[in-house]
Amino acid sequence: MLTLTEYTWLRSKVDYRALQALFWILLLASLQWMKHSNIMPTLKTITKKFKERLESENDFGKLRSVSEKFQYLWEFNKKNPVQLPNVTENINKKNAELSEAFRNEGNRLYRQKKLQKALEAYNIALIAAPHPQDANEYDNKVNELPYEGQFSNGEFSHLSYAYANRSALLYELNEYERAMMDISAATACGYPKSKQHKLWERRIKCLISLEKFKEAHSSALLLEAKLTNFPMDAKELKTFKADLSKLLSKCCVAENGQNNSPKNQTTQSNFSKISSGSSKSVTEQSRKRATTFCQNNLRLTVPVQTSRNCKGTVSSAVGVQCSESKGRHLVALRDISPGEILLVEDSHVYYMKLNSCLRSHCHHCLRQVYTPTPCITCSLAVFCDSSCRRAAEMTRGGHASECAQLPTLVALQPDLDACLALHAITALGWHNFSKCAQQIDSNDSGVCNSFTDTRDQVEAARRDSDPHCTSDTDSLAKLLDIEELDYQFLTSLEGNLSSRCAEELIEAGIYALILLKVLISNAAFWKSKEHCTDPALLQTSDFITLGCHLMVMMLKIQCNAHCIKELEIKSNEPQQQCSYLDVGYGLYQKLSLLNHSCNANAHQSSMGKQKILYSISSIARSEEITISYGERFASHRKENRIKSLGKAYHFICNCRACANDWPLFQDLPMKFSLRCYRCNSAVDPSSKKCRSCQLEHSTGGSNGNKKNKGKKGKKGAQKESVHHVYDVSSCNIQIMDAWKQYNEAFKNIEKGTTDAQDLQKITELISLMDKYALMPNKPYVEAQETCIRWFDVYSIAAQVHE
Repeated sequence: MLTLTEYTWLRSKVDYRALQALFWILLLASLQWMKHSNIMPTLKTITKKFKERLESENDFGKLRSVSEKFQYLWEFNKKNPVQLPNVTENINKKNAELSEAFRNEGNRLYRQKKLQKALEAYNIALIAAPHPQDANEYDNKVNELPYEGQFSNGEFSHLSYAYANRSALLYELNEYERAMMDISAATACGYPKSKQHKLWERRIKCLISLEKFKEAHSSALLLEAKLTNFPMDAKELKTFKADLSKLLSKCCVAENGQNNSPKNQTTQSNFSKISSGSSKSVTEQSRKRATTFCQNNLRLTVPVQTSRNCKGTVSSAVGVQCSESKGRHLVALRDISPGEILLVEDSHVYYMKLNSCLRSHCHHCLRQVYTPTPCITCSLAVFCDSSCRRAAEMTRGGHASECAQLPTLVALQPDLDACLALHAITALGWHNFSKCAQQIDSNDSGVCNSFTDTRDQVEAARRDSDPHCTSDTDSLAKLLDIEELDYQFLTSLEGNLSSRCAEELIEAGIYALILLKVLISNAAFWKSKEHCTDPALLQTSDFITLGCHLMVMMLKIQCNAHCIKELEIKSNEPQQQCSYLDVGYGLYQKLSLLNHSCNANAHQSSMGKQKILYSISSIARSEEITISYGERFASHRKENRIKSLGKAYHFICNCRACANDWPLFQDLPMKFSLRCYRCNSAVDPSSKKCRSCQLEHSTGGSNGNKKNKGKKGKKGAQKESVHHVYDVSSCNIQIMDAWKQYNEAFKNIEKGTTDAQDLQKITELISLMDKYALMPNKPYVEAQETCIRWFDVYSIAAQVHE
């Protein structure tokens, strides 16, 4: 770590844009230097060297089963042992000197009214400050004055001062609830008794701003009664009493019903005062716009219409089917309109990217954090608040399970498949894993015995263990009711194991070997409430089983992981040009049932680690619900899509867009034709007849059935005309009206003033074009993209609100 002298020199040499990233640089400086010096190797460099030694013997490819392959690597490692990065403990430790330096930097920026930069500096000061191990002591609200707790000896003064200073900034930004939380934390962490009256005065101001006048009045009276406990000279005491008297008067006037300032006027938009110029940060702009969305009645709960379960996470319109060609997949049980939320799912196996996201996003829910609550032990993880921190401590596989090994993982920089496989096993713990593995590997086609996908035997085991599951249909339906981590289900995911080349298998095996070493050194994995296992007492076969599951899980994750990303809204930039930030990756048990289409009818957005699946097209009953795995016809040419999907997912797409080789978005027509209801060909706009079957599309026009003889023929023609044939002129008017409404919604999204009514305008246009328009065309793709953007913005607004 840098000394205070080195920090002071660096501060004089760089501007704050470089300085705000300094904390991250400080934490990882030793790691980066060791990597470039080949002293601190990454997972890939370790794997590369191990493969070079392995190729000299070249027996790996002759082995058939997973167990044989991993056992070979295990024995080879005994002769040529893999060395994990030797990460020193100081890299992850708290640092009081660094905390004080950043707090002083925050004070300087606060005096200059550079509030956004000051907030970032105070956040870093909090992250670096030493914390008491019992966080519950200062998580609770403090109502005593003066307060004297177990930390009043000044041991955690850096933490208390950082909270106090940040509370002043939050009050300035009208973040009154957050300011009061910081005031309580500062007091509980040992803020000097001689200064607590200033914090209490700030607390009263926050309560008044929140229109909690009774509580503010009682707090002001308590402070007035306790003023003699605080050392102030006569002049200071007189000034303080005068200010306190004004606050009491405000409370009394408000309690008597004479307050005329509305609440929404007092608490104007959050972080609206942040700025030192015209250029605003991504964080500030995102929050400001998202707050605007909250204030415009955007639905901040996730509505699932007619849910199939009591938790309201899956729509009753969604079902599961299985076929030989498609495997397990989701289908529509009724007609689904565009913009319907189909399911909401939390990930039980996820990881955050091991970069600067560690200090900008909650380590438990993966949502962006503006006023982070630090981990009490390490300087690498932050949380939304104390409730998220406690949840991470209580959740198996959460931050408590990886806190000690996080520096090693940061040094290794593993890929998403390696990280998620490690998290999947860690989330179970050794005792639960051993039971699941024994059940899965009890037959000849288990994970350890072959390189085939284990879907069939896992489903059979599920049916045998569940007396209520009486048929395949019941078994498939139960997949939508899974709310907790189901390891058997994870092992049944498609991994295309038999299609893997030797290079992929060797790499997965070496990755698994290295991760197994990390897991062996992780004490939290071997402990549970009921059991505690000493890894030194285990048999070699136990480690082989663990390594085999890590190896196979990595291969399956490559085909089933979902990126967790959020929309970055930048200042002075149109929203269609805004980019996405990849925060992490997760496994989703329900979303893994979705197949790919280059012309997908559904899409997903992230709210932290929570995913929302919604329709972006009209989906007919019994039609498959699909998403794009990343390659869409509008943005990727057919040959590139086929190549990419084949390499990553080992299949050839035969969706409608691929079968008809649809053009890219830039080559699509802006003017589109209406579609004949009978043969799906284009309708000529002037003659109003289908160019293929000559069917006329107009009210009262000839449908080719006027000459039909007999009563039955006339009835049939009349029924066909009434229920199917539309009038071209009236249809064009409907689409034009919907297009005008859509443009209004689009402009609202651009301005940051959108609401739920805008979604209705967008989906109305999509519905009409689904019904009448010939595909593909440019306006339809634009409307779909706008629908996706609305949900991405919705996700940001929900994060800010919660």
